[in-house]
Amino acid sequence: MKFSELAAWICGTPADLSDFWRATGLTGAQLSEKLDPEISKAVPFAEALEGSVTLLDSLKKLSALAGSKASAVILPKGAEEKIAADGMKKWNPKGIALLFSDAPYQDFAKIVSRFDPPIPRPAAGIHPRAFVDETAKIGPNVTIMANVCVGPNVEIGANVILHPNVCLMEGVKIGDDSVLFPNVTVYEKCVVGARCILHAGVVLGAYGFGYDSSSGRHILSPQLGNVVLADEVELGANTTIDRGTFGSTRIGEGTKIDNLVMVGHNCQIGKHNLLCSQVGIAGSSSTGDYVVCAGQVGLADHISVASHVIIGAQAGVPGNLTEPGTYLGAPATNIQEMKRQFVAVKQLPEYWKTLKALAKKEQEAATR
Repeated sequence: MKFSELAAWICGTPADLSDFWRATGLTGAQLSEKLDPEISKAVPFAEALEGSVTLLDSLKKLSALAGSKASAVILPKGAEEKIAADGMKKWNPKGIALLFSDAPYQDFAKIVSRFDPPIPRPAAGIHPRAFVDETAKIGPNVTIMANVCVGPNVEIGANVILHPNVCLMEGVKIGDDSVLFPNVTVYEKCVVGARCILHAGVVLGAYGFGYDSSSGRHILSPQLGNVVLADEVELGANTTIDRGTFGSTRIGEGTKIDNLVMVGHNCQIGKHNLLCSQVGIAGSSSTGDYVVCAGQVGLADHISVASHVIIGAQAGVPGNLTEPGTYLGAPATNIQEMKRQFVAVKQLPEYWKTLKALAKKEQEAATR
């Protein structure tokens, strides 16, 4: 079956799996035996029924295969050897079609996109209920939806999409192919690079939390800088990035930030970082490249984190982390040392019993 013949099937008509597999252009995958069922949908493993293809991407989960009702399952290549060694009847008594892949997650994502293609981009143009200042520069093929506000001297690149209620204040620059979802606010002079994604409720460039308290009152310090996002940055819903005091708060190329993350003023976040939900980074701190902060990690102000550092969930980082590695706990400690501490803490009840017994013996000896 040619790719053009799949057009009707993409809209919901069942298709032959082998034809579909070839048409998707998935490389490094192969069908087991000659099973070739009809497939009409791609679903998560727990929801799989007859006529569906699903994903089992970990060898640790392989025992669940025998109970699956799916017609086809994508497995990692390592599963092929294990199944062959133990026998197909043990692992696959129902004769499910097995597809072994070098990149099972990515290949399954391609299949899902065939059954449920992305919503096409909205038509280019400016909605009549949008406000665009006459001094703004709008690139080609830009979509500006209802209730968007584009302020003076704003520059918007090609193919940008501004969803309803986006607000771009004076002097903002938005790079080509970026998408701003509803209710995003970008304060004056901030810069968004190309191919960035800002999810609903993001705020770029709010005043930093900096005050002069020398007079006995908290007086807001000057907040004259901006925020600069490099290319291909993604910010999750309700994430906030504060503007620099005098210079720029910067987010490096390719960095992905989850929902509800707060980055303080003057921070310098490196390239290709991953900041998970509820991470908080206090002002004037910096991270290197490929840093990972798991959920609810907190970084103190004026510290630096080296490249290739992974910080575990809920860790507190009060000082610099100068060496690559994995850090856990509060204060954040190298994982090897933290494992030793975990073991020691678990043994404390036994140590306490021993100490009490020794103290009792000593007391008894003293009273004789």
